[in-house]
Amino acid sequence: MASIQHLDVAGVGGKLVEVNRMRLPDRWRCLHIPQDLGDHLIREAPFLSGHNTVYRKAALENVGLYNEKLLTNFEDLQISEKLRSKGFSLIYDPRAVVEHIRTDTIHSISKTWWRHHFYGVHNDISLRNTFREILKLVLKEWPFLVRLDVRNHQRDCALISTMAIAYSVIADLKHLIKCYGQPKLYLEHSECREP
Repeated sequence: MASIQHLDVAGVGGKLVEVNRMRLPDRWRCLHIPQDLGDHLIREAPFLSGHNTVYRKAALENVGLYNEKLLTNFEDLQISEKLRSKGFSLIYDPRAVVEHIRTDTIHSISKTWWRHHFYGVHNDISLRNTFREILKLVLKEWPFLVRLDVRNHQRDCALISTMAIAYSVIADLKHLIKCYGQPKLYLEHSECREP
């Protein structure tokens, strides 16, 4: 396994393997929401997913720990960014494997995809940003998802790709109405939780 013994290494994370792959929403999740960085060791990983990670306690204390307001989304990305900004290294080692036993419905996977890609985590909620994101979803993300479905011989997944984009457009609009003009990140507003 990759070593956390070096003082500049803050954490080591590994691979997540999906156990449930029979139902259409679960196959879609495997194809479109992988939660690992592949099959090769990465000594300077850009981030580590929260499912299978060990951190050096002193490194976490050095950067101020996790933002508890983030709950189950973006907490791993944010802590990785904080650690890297302080000069710490992150190692991804695919030999460290955990099994994911989640099952999804079309609604739950659409909601998960939206939460993983929601623009408001990085931008202010504004009319301009919302419509820019909707255009990106419809003109860029949707064709990309469907092409990936076809290329991987998963044509039936194209239905969920279409539904996930539709869900995201509606969720973005609901967020615009609910949180318009608030200057902070989406997940830091308790009143601006997901629709």
